[in-house]
Amino acid sequence: MVFVIGLPLGQAQWLQNGIPVTDSSYAKTVGEFGAMLIFTDNPDELFIAWNKDAEGVSANFDIEEVKPNDNLTAAIIFSNCTPDKEGMANVTVKFTVLDSNQKIIKETGESEVWINRPVPHKRALQLSVDFMQIQVGEKYPNSFYIVKALVHDKNSDTRIGLERKFKVIEDKKIGDRH
Repeated sequence: MVFVIGLPLGQAQWLQNGIPVTDSSYAKTVGEFGAMLIFTDNPDELFIAWNKDAEGVSANFDIEEVKPNDNLTAAIIFSNCTPDKEGMANVTVKFTVLDSNQKIIKETGESEVWINRPVPHKRALQLSVDFMQIQVGEKYPNSFYIVKALVHDKNSDTRIGLERKFKVIEDKKIGDRH
């Protein structure tokens, strides 16, 4: 799956394989600023794919189910942040993980998406510097969790609230392990 941001009529819009995609709970735009909350179960693959000199990134961002004791990485992809007078970005994120009863399981402080770095070119997507690593326990199989991300472009004071769910599925092989 390849995502890019298009800018028709001065507004940002997510495109998937060249087709416009409406805002969703995990991918939104405000004016020209856009942010997407992605999940991966293989962050090394994502970082390698991201750093290749190619059109688009071919990596699985649509992880919806994980097994107990697996890891899940949440990261932000963004575009069109506002530069300060020196041309630098100041974009942060706060992550929160909630259980299905809306109880906070984990919360981060403010983390770097892109701070004191040159603003990426217009329409270019950028992967966040920081990410959240989630260690999935085995206590509650067949339950779901919500990851919320509040992305803040401090130079324009634009905030985008994102959220995405994942489900912990029962690992049928747990009983087979010796």
